Amino acid sequence: MGRYSDISRGPELQDAYEKYQEWLKKSRAAKKAAYKTVAKPAADRVKVEREPGYILPFNSTNDKVYLETRVIHTAQAGQGSATANTARGLISDRFKAAPPTGEGDQTFPIDNYKFAKIILSQRTTTATTESESRITGDTYKRHRSDNVSGPFGRKSSTDEYSAAVKEIKNKNEFKTFVAVIGNRIGFTAEG
Repeated sequence: MGRYSDISRGPELQDAYEKYQEWLKKSRAAKKAAYKTVAKPAADRVKVEREPGYILPFNSTNDKVYLETRVIHTAQAGQGSATANTARGLISDRFKAAPPTGEGDQTFPIDNYKFAKIILSQRTTTATTESESRITGDTYKRHRSDNVSGPFGRKSSTDEYSAAVKEIKNKNEFKTFVAVIGNRIGFTAEG
């Protein structure tokens, strides 16, 4: 049973609930057409350049086994390049761009491995007017942003995920980025 505050919001939310049910009944083509009315133009979308990279996963204690994935490339151009360069700078010491060559080092390409990730969202425009939701009809301000994510790992066998996140958050680039209104940085754990 819900709380009284939840129950009293029922009539208020009924209209939105009905519109949401109508949205769920739409075909994929109708949903896609509705999305295109609010989506960024292709020229404004972020296209992150990637290159092969080698990561020591947090779920391993072996400093000689690197997993191969795609990391943020050093050369970025176009929309979102500043965001991508900031992301790469924050995690550049947590992957290798070239295959490791130390004694006993091994690399393995692993498909669909869920590496730890950093996610940056940099607001590019601040909306001054409200737009209507294509799903519920409610109005809200639709701010535009550039979003970039990149995988990272540990530096050595003693490095833990929580310590790595703490170290990244202490970097000046992190503090400068999140100090701007609308910018966010998040993390997802390996797993």
